[in-house]
Amino acid sequence: MNLTMTGQTALDFTSFVPVAVSAPSTADASATTDRPSREDRLTAAHAVLASGLSDVRDDPEAMARFLAFRARFHDYSLNNTVLIWTQNPAARFVKGYRAWQAVGRQVRRGETGITILAPVVRRATKAEIAAGADPDKKTAIAFRTATVFDYAQTDAVTDDALVYVPPASR
Repeated sequence: MNLTMTGQTALDFTSFVPVAVSAPSTADASATTDRPSREDRLTAAHAVLASGLSDVRDDPEAMARFLAFRARFHDYSLNNTVLIWTQNPAARFVKGYRAWQAVGRQVRRGETGITILAPVVRRATKAEIAAGADPDKKTAIAFRTATVFDYAQTDAVTDDALVYVPPASR
């Protein structure tokens, strides 16, 4: 993990999992060897997740801070909340790059994203539907890494851009 100037922790995937550097094959000459594979990114995210969970488990004050943080991210899984908290404890409201654009905001150039785990889903096959499965139900079959950005990392680009209003303190 690398600590940036803003206090965010960026996932440095190469520090968790060694990436094999070899010459690209002739079949895929456009492949870059500097970018970690999907498995390497998942392994790195799991390592950060385990580290974040052990930090919270061992310190009651950290647990209280995490629970206050978790209350803001009720739409995210516990694992993703830990990943967000570990990488950017000041995060308040996160969305993906395209989701920010859809609400009239643009992620600032050079901002470091927050890596989370996103499910890879599939619908029931024809054979499963014939056997009685719900055709509209989606099933998670795997997870991949995805990048989200905090509201503080964006700027409004339209007049009707989303404005984050923090929930009232209780």
